[in-house]
Order: sequence, then C-alpha cells, then structure tokens
Amino acid sequence: MRFLADESVESAVVFALRAAGHDVEAVAERCPGSEDAAVLASASAEYGVLVTNDKDFASLAFLQGQASAGIVLVRLPTARSTRRGRPRHR
Repeated sequence: MRFLADESVESAVVFALRAAGHDVEAVAERCPGSEDAAVLASASAEYGVLVTNDKDFASLAFLQGQASAGIVLVRLPTARSTRRGRPRHR
C-alpha cells in the first residue's frame, strides 16, 4: 500500500515511515501549498491512504462525502521536533 503524507506531517515522520519500508510520497516535496481537497483526491486516486495530522480532512471525507481510500490521523504527543518519528527506547 502506498501513502501520501500531507504537509502537516513533519518530515521526521515521513523519513521514519520510509525507513520502515513504507512507500510514502510527501506533499511538501511533491506539490507544496496544495488545497486539501486536491490532496485528498490525489491520495485516493494515486496513493491509497492519506497520512495527516489535520482534522479538516475528516470533514472532506466524511461530512462532504469526498472519496477516500483511508485517512490516518497522526496525533503525536508534544515533543521536540527532532524526536518525532524516532522509536522510543525504554
């Protein structure tokens, strides 16, 4: 399965997903500044699942009925940006 990461997803998370072997395209790298509706349509048509931390996509997909193969809402606890996307060591 392929993923499209919205601009709201930090690059560290995108890099971590790629390092784990996932096929992830980033809107920030591909077409920064794209409208949410276009991002969701692109994810559905070309990639499959959208990865985001922007809850506005729920409105587009569920309340407005825009087609979607799936949305993963990533909500990370407050952490320094450099730590996001890295596994926790206990």
